[in-house]
Amino acid sequence: MESLQTTKSDIPIKSDVIVVLNGGSGRIEKAVELYEQGFAPYIILSPADVTKPDDIYQQAIRLGVPANRLLVDSVATSTYKNSTIVNGLMDRHQMRSGIVVTSDYHLKRAKEIFERYKGNKYFFYVGAPDAKGRSWYERPDALNLWQSELKKNIGYRLGLFRWIDE
Repeated sequence: MESLQTTKSDIPIKSDVIVVLNGGSGRIEKAVELYEQGFAPYIILSPADVTKPDDIYQQAIRLGVPANRLLVDSVATSTYKNSTIVNGLMDRHQMRSGIVVTSDYHLKRAKEIFERYKGNKYFFYVGAPDAKGRSWYERPDALNLWQSELKKNIGYRLGLFRWIDE
């Protein structure tokens, strides 16, 4: 039954960086909230397109994060790629701890993937509600979210993610 349950958020502690996995409303807002509370001095946006006005990069700037505090991955296409690229960015910047922020419904899969490929890094995982402050199960599309994540979790456990990006 545990496989069908979502992962609960960790209580974050001060870390080297906050990692935002792009793809759902509410994620950048939660990351900026943690940044403003002093949990980390930098934010990695994975992925982000600095040229698009509605992208999470521009949203972070509008929410008050200085550009020199944002590190950008512009190529990830899956949670697996988020993990590998983020780990590389953290290595280049000599970062060893991070707070991964994603949607609450995506938290379990993100945690499983990041933990599998984290190397010598330590991560905390924080689930963000949507832009209206709702948890995944309070949304009108809750059943679709659950079914989609269940399928993706099965695919990841079978190793099918390797054919998505390679």
